[in-house]
Amino acid sequence: MRRRWALAALALAVAVALAGAPSRVRPAQAQVEPPEQPPCTSDYCLGDGEEIPGEGPDPGPPGEGGGPRCTSVPFGGSGVGDGVGLGLPNNPGPKPSPDSVLMYVECEGEATGRVVWWTPGEPQPLSPADLGQIVRARLEGNLPPPEVTSSPPVGVAAILGFPSFVSVDNWSGTVTDRECDPTVPTFCVGVVAEPSSLAWLPGEPGVEAVPCAGSGTRFDPAGGTPDEQAAVDGACAHAYRLRTGVLDRPDVWPGAVFVRWQLTYTSPAGDGTLPDVVKSTALERAVDEVQTVVESAG
Repeated sequence: MRRRWALAALALAVAVALAGAPSRVRPAQAQVEPPEQPPCTSDYCLGDGEEIPGEGPDPGPPGEGGGPRCTSVPFGGSGVGDGVGLGLPNNPGPKPSPDSVLMYVECEGEATGRVVWWTPGEPQPLSPADLGQIVRARLEGNLPPPEVTSSPPVGVAAILGFPSFVSVDNWSGTVTDRECDPTVPTFCVGVVAEPSSLAWLPGEPGVEAVPCAGSGTRFDPAGGTPDEQAAVDGACAHAYRLRTGVLDRPDVWPGAVFVRWQLTYTSPAGDGTLPDVVKSTALERAVDEVQTVVESAG
C-alpha cells in the first residue's frame, strides 16, 4: 500500500518537474554511437523503451511526431513517360510496373520535391516524420538510463536534515541514428538525441521532484557547507525530513532520477522535432537520524 501511493506521487511529480525544467542542452563533447541493431524488417522496429510511471510513451500516429504533417499525393503533371520523369524535382527512375502511380510527398500542403513511384498493394512512401518515428522507437530502447552518482553514495543512508546530492555521469554527448525509405533508399532521415533536462524524485511523502540544472550537483568537500551548496540555484539537492524504517514506514524511500532527451530530425524534404524520450534510474534511499548522548560533567 505504501509503495502504491509513493509511485502515484512519483508519476505526477516527475511529469510536472520535467515539463517545467529549463532546457540546458550542453555542447556535445563526445559522439555516442547507439548499439548496433538488426536490419529493420517491418514498418516499425520497436525497441525496449521505458515510460514514465503514469505517462505512456506513445508518440502518436506516424507523421504526427512534432514535425510537419506529410502525405503522399498522386502526381498530376504532364510529360511523364514510363522511364524518366522529365522536369520533375528528382528522377524517380524507371516505372516498376504498369500499375505504378507517380506520387509526390507534400508537408502541410507544401510540395517537398520528393517524387516516387508507388505500386498499389505496397506500402506508400514514408514521410520524413514517419521515418523519424521509426528511429525514435529504436532510440527508446538504445538511449542509456542515467548513470547516477549521489552523496551519500548509493546504499548509504542519508542523514535526517542534511542535504543529499545527485548528478548524472553520462549526461554529455549526443546519440545519432538514421532510417532510409525502403522504396527510395537514397531518401534518409537522420535523428539526433540530446539530454535536455534532469529531475530527481526523492520519493519522500509530500516531496515533489527536484528540477536540476545541467547534469546535477556533485557535492564538493572543499566547496562550502552542504547547506550552502544545496542553496545554489538549480542545485540537485534535497534534505530528507522523515526517517525510514520506523512508525510503519518502509525501509527506503522509492526515489528515481529522470533524464529527458530531445529529438530532432533532418531530411532532404525538411527538418522537424519528435516527441521526447525519458529514461530513468531508481534511487532508493534509507534515511537515518544522528542522535547524541549528553553526559553530566559531574
